[in-house]
Amino acid sequence: MGGHWALWLARRPELPIVATVAFYAARGGDFSKSRSAFLCHFAEHDHFFSAAAARKVSRDLIVARRPSTCHEYPGTGHWFFESDRADAFEPKAAALAWRRTVAFLAADHAARRAHTTRAAGPAHAAGGATRRS
Repeated sequence: MGGHWALWLARRPELPIVATVAFYAARGGDFSKSRSAFLCHFAEHDHFFSAAAARKVSRDLIVARRPSTCHEYPGTGHWFFESDRADAFEPKAAALAWRRTVAFLAADHAARRAHTTRAAGPAHAAGGATRRS
């Protein structure tokens, strides 16, 4: 549910959200007024939402020209990142998702910092990518 709210809030242009990470969340919509860059982590087999819903989120971000990267983790289900869910936790996928999340947030922070110190151009290029891990 947290990823759902993160995507919903990031669509609101009046909020100062500049980087959004969502795990197994599929809330599509119009992201064109968002100020955020996005990193999405999807499970291959998620019983809470379909692969088509995950593709729709990815497409909606690309159509809105928001900087975005979406990863699907093969062989995983919902809660693959949750270490307290022995029935679903996938340590290797979780570690990879964590490394990607930290790198995404560090790059976003560095880009915003460079932007404010130089006061030149946008901190992110528009576009998006979907990757299968």
